[in-house]
Amino acid sequence: MHWFATRRLDRFRCAALSLALVFMLAIPGTLLASEDAGPAAPDLIAVKFHADWCGSCKKMGSTFEDLQNKYDGRSILFVELDLTNRTTRAQAEYLAASLGFGKVFASHPGTGFVLLLDGETRAQIAKLTADQSIKEMGATLVAELDAR
Repeated sequence: MHWFATRRLDRFRCAALSLALVFMLAIPGTLLASEDAGPAAPDLIAVKFHADWCGSCKKMGSTFEDLQNKYDGRSILFVELDLTNRTTRAQAEYLAASLGFGKVFASHPGTGFVLLLDGETRAQIAKLTADQSIKEMGATLVAELDAR
């Protein structure tokens, strides 16, 4: 299988697993739906708006994954929305709506950036772009976590 097809398949699987997890957490009576069984909601949600054809996304490279690894264990939910084509865009829209930030998703039609959302209200609190260094992005994440 060509590496491009493998990468797209991996993204689709990741999106499908994320969506399945959301439904398991949201539907009463499922194993993970118990109020006292799960962790508290995250303080921040970092949402990457990505498309394979996007120049800014290519410029950003693995920065989002690097941030995810660097801040592992912190109260941040990292979500990547793939807007490469109609199918992945529809899946991204469903995922955003399921996670409670459908209006934020609808108001940001572009790609190549990361939005930081308040974990409780789902309101946008910051926007990270490819023009920022990973150090600057990390400083913003820490400042927003400390503010909570």
